[in-house]
Amino acid sequence: MSNIQRITMDFLDVEDRMRFSGLLENGSIVVFSVTRRLLLRLLPHLFQWLEQSEHADLPNDLYQDLAQRAATENPEEQEAVRTSGPTLPSLVELINVTQHDDLLSLQFQMADGNTVTLPMQADNLRQWLQALYSLWNLADWGNGLWPEWIQDLQKERSVPSMNLLH
Repeated sequence: MSNIQRITMDFLDVEDRMRFSGLLENGSIVVFSVTRRLLLRLLPHLFQWLEQSEHADLPNDLYQDLAQRAATENPEEQEAVRTSGPTLPSLVELINVTQHDDLLSLQFQMADGNTVTLPMQADNLRQWLQALYSLWNLADWGNGLWPEWIQDLQKERSVPSMNLLH
């Protein structure tokens, strides 16, 4: 089992799946896809982990909104993980979630027997979820599952500038 150091996601329209390309600790790249159905089972656990954090005297919705903005405001630019040629992604059959106080790990088990782990702290998870939500919209999979603190931020960032030239 290897840990993923950096991950790139995209939507496979033909397969109606999300594809993940991960750079592993040893420098190799793993490519796998996840179905909507499996993500629908996973996401509520991730939202719950973020929402259970202690947060002073702020209402939970306000805290989540502020924390999401802070985590995704100016993310560190990183090079996308790309394979050197066409690669068939392995299909993920199971995702195990391990929760610790300040770390959440996703263990992806694939049909071909491989297993990789994506460890994330809260800010990393928030960035990952915001990127996944963008792809989710691209896939037109509906928004009913997503919390407002992710949806609202995406709506704000996708509104075109209304600057007028005179």
